[in-house]
Amino acid sequence: MSSAEVSTDQSSLRDRARAVRAQFDASGTKIGEWSRERGFSPKLVSEVLRGDRPCVRGTSHRVAVALGIKPRVPAPGVQAACAGAAEVDQ
Repeated sequence: MSSAEVSTDQSSLRDRARAVRAQFDASGTKIGEWSRERGFSPKLVSEVLRGDRPCVRGTSHRVAVALGIKPRVPAPGVQAACAGAAEVDQ
């Protein structure tokens, strides 16, 4: 991935984060409340929404997925394992 693609990806993440933050504001939902209900640190969720975290892996990635900022993508090999299990069941 080129530096231009990474830059574009990061800016689109920031745009989506801004949209989610606006949704919190419009709905009157408190970020801290949302965070605690899902087992996340309110500080970390705020950092993700500000764009202060890259959200590449770990908890910040899980927060971004839960917020809808990043798509849910299975880990490598997970789809292959599921497909193999489906064939065994048939």
